[in-house]
Amino acid sequence: MEKHINTYLKESLVREIWEWHNVPTPRKNNGPVKTVLHYGDTIELLFTNGVIGEVFINQQKYTTQEKTLFFIPPRHLHKMNYFEGGKFIKVLHIDLEKLRNYIDIESILNTTGQSLNSISHTNHNFDKIFNLATAIADKNSSIFKKLSLTIEVFNSLTHSSKRLDFPYKNKIIPRLITWAEENYSKKLSIKIAADYFGFSKDYFSHLFSTNFGVSFTKFINSVRINHACSFLIDGHTIEETSELCGYSDPSYFIKIFKQLCGTTPKKYVFEQRDKISYKSNVFL
Repeated sequence: MEKHINTYLKESLVREIWEWHNVPTPRKNNGPVKTVLHYGDTIELLFTNGVIGEVFINQQKYTTQEKTLFFIPPRHLHKMNYFEGGKFIKVLHIDLEKLRNYIDIESILNTTGQSLNSISHTNHNFDKIFNLATAIADKNSSIFKKLSLTIEVFNSLTHSSKRLDFPYKNKIIPRLITWAEENYSKKLSIKIAADYFGFSKDYFSHLFSTNFGVSFTKFINSVRINHACSFLIDGHTIEETSELCGYSDPSYFIKIFKQLCGTTPKKYVFEQRDKISYKSNVFL
């Protein structure tokens, strides 16, 4: 029976943005591996190595080579028939809705005149993108590293001379990501951020929302709640977590947490501990 084991035993709002799955190869399965025609709500990066087979995306047929990378956007019908061989078949799922709390890939693509549907279903940068995907899937990679790596994945997918980052000389995206990581526990405002990066408040607000696709406040809240998920699972109280994540009012922290996670901090802890216990009993 097939088992798809999530790389992360601790699942949080952020860790679920990226999911890395190993698919059984014909060699391991002792026979062909086939899927039914289906579609998903996530982006799929499908990597096949040493597999003989075929992949159908929106009725277009592709054959696998020694190393083949397929890009499958959300809601694109696809199915796979793997006939023989196989070093590995791996899939990286990227949830755009959850990712949008931090960066909006579709908006960034639009600034360069591109879209998800304009990206080719096949790509020759197998080794580079596979290495980036592996680094994203690394459980020790921080959310901030994963965001930078994700942007680099799309740079490699687009076959464009236009890079998917801020079109400004100071390269504000990596600077802002680092700054947010270092300061999320402090009192922050858009004015504080604008002053730090040398912009007026209004200009920085416009620049940020235009190029990130989300407001500065939503981005910082997402960074804080990501850390809050880890603090709560590690045993910190709601009051402690609120303070550690830069919220002076626990009630406001609970409100923001519920908006982003769809549940209260208390319920979240119970749900995640049940998942960890279940996965530990089944898979370890």
